[in-house]
Formats: sequence, C-alpha cells, structure tokens
Amino acid sequence: MDKLKGGNSNWHGSNIFSSTTEFTYVVSDEPRRKSIFIEKLDQVKSVFKPNPNVEKKPFLELSLLKDFPFLSLCLAILLFTGSMMSTFVFLPPLAKSKGVTQMQSSYLVSIIGVSDSLARFSSGFVLDMKRVKPYRLLVYNFVMCGVGIVSMIMPSVQGFTGFAVVSAMYGAFTGIYVAQKSVVVVDVLGLEKMASSFGLLLGFQGIGSLLGPTLSGKPAAIF
Repeated sequence: MDKLKGGNSNWHGSNIFSSTTEFTYVVSDEPRRKSIFIEKLDQVKSVFKPNPNVEKKPFLELSLLKDFPFLSLCLAILLFTGSMMSTFVFLPPLAKSKGVTQMQSSYLVSIIGVSDSLARFSSGFVLDMKRVKPYRLLVYNFVMCGVGIVSMIMPSVQGFTGFAVVSAMYGAFTGIYVAQKSVVVVDVLGLEKMASSFGLLLGFQGIGSLLGPTLSGKPAAIF
C-alpha cells in the first residue's frame, strides 16, 4: 500500500507538474517582403532625395570648358560626329559614281563596321600597355588627324580595292577614336572630374549627331 501510495503520489506530483507547466510557442510575424517594383521605386526615390551629408555639386560644371585641352577635345568630338554620320550615307553613292558596282559599294559599310569593332576591342589592350600608356594622348591626336586625312582622300579614290582599303582605315581610326575618348578625358582632367567632363563631352557629341546629317544633306539636295 505504501508503495502504491508512493507511486500514486509520484504520479500525482508529475501530473501537477505537467498541468502547471506552460509551453509557449511564439509565432514570428515576419514583415511581408516588398515587391520588386516597390523596391526599384524606393531606389529611384533615394537617388533624387537630397542627402544633407553629401556635398552638393552643380549639375553642369561649365567651368571645365575653360580648360583648353578639354575644350579642344569637345570641339573635335562635335566635328567628328557631325561628319561620321554622313560618311555612312554618302560613301556608297560616291563609290558607285567612281565605277564601283552597287553590290560592292554596299560592302564598304560592312568593312567600316568590322574594322571599327576590331579597333575598339584591341585599342584598349594596346594603349594600356606600360610602354604605350605615357604616349596615349599623342597617339589619340594622331588618330584624330588620321580620320581627317582619310576623309580627304576618299573623293580621289578609284576602284573597289582602293575604297576597301580606305574604308578599313577609316573604320579603324573611328573605332579607336570613339573607344578611347573616356580614357583620354581622365588623362586630361583626372578621375575626380570624370562624371561632369564626360557629360559635357556627350553633349557636344549629341549636337554633332543632330546637325551633321542635316547640314550635309543640304549641299547634296542642291547638286
């Protein structure tokens, strides 16, 4: 009986313990994740939201145009883009007037495009070499002169072979010229002024692209 009582008391005590023990399960209420659209919208708002801890800079640093090398580069880009757009339009008719067939004259634009792509890809490796890098500005000036010389030679070329060689040279020069302009801007003004200077440079490039085909089309319409 004592054993039974003892066992009964143990069972009763365990029953009391189990009945007074409280197990709590907390359900974590995780915040709902924002949609991708809302996240992107918040990122855009953070860009335009002014940050008081960041020093404000002018939208356009026109004072950079007082630097003569940079101003010369901007004017060169303006004139280059104004003439480059016209080359792709008037080169096939020019070759056709010199006795080149219509099919061969259409190949000239492809030759310019292929040589332009190869030059853009390879110029970065060549002009970034240790032995060439100190003379990068000099090479870039030579390339700018090469574009002008090839453009002046084009009207006096005869035959498809001559036009193909000139087109390849023109594409190579223009590829180097376009691909290395941002690097040259850093060499001229420094990395800290890259954003403002490159924005101004693209502004001159846009003006050239806008005015070039329009002004070159007027003499063609007259003749």
